[in-house]
Amino acid sequence: MSFRIVSSLLFVAVFSLSGQALAAGEPFVIPPALLRDVRDAPIPVRVCPSDRGAQCAREFYKLADEQLNVVYMATRKRLQSAGQVREEENLVRAQRAWVKFRDAHCTYAGGFMSAETGLNSFYGIACMEVETIRRTYYLQPYSQ
Repeated sequence: MSFRIVSSLLFVAVFSLSGQALAAGEPFVIPPALLRDVRDAPIPVRVCPSDRGAQCAREFYKLADEQLNVVYMATRKRLQSAGQVREEENLVRAQRAWVKFRDAHCTYAGGFMSAETGLNSFYGIACMEVETIRRTYYLQPYSQ
C-alpha cells in the first residue's frame, strides 16, 4: 500500500471520528489520543508462586479490570455530560467488541502456552490482565 493511500485512509478515519469538516486552508491535526500506541502501556512484572499461579494471576487481573472499569465509566460520564450520545453508543459498542476479542485472544494464547485450557490457565489469565491494562491505557485520554 502506498503512502498516499495510507495517509488518505488515515484522513478519512480521523475525519469520521471528529465528525466535523475542516475549513479550507485549516491545518489537519491528528488528535494525540489516536497516536497512543498500546504497546507503550506500562505492563508491570508479576511474580506468582507456582503452587497458586492461576489464582494469583486472577487477583492481578481483577485489579486491572477494576482500573479499566473506572476509566471506562469516566469516559462514558464525560461523553454523557457533553451530550455526545452517538459517541457514547460507539464507545459501548467498541468496548463490547473489545471484550469479545480479548476473551477469544486470551483463550487461544492460554491454550497455546499451556496444557491447561484457555482462560483457566495461568497464561490465559495473565493475557487478560495485560490486554486489560493496554485497554485502560488506550481509553485514559478519552476519560479526561
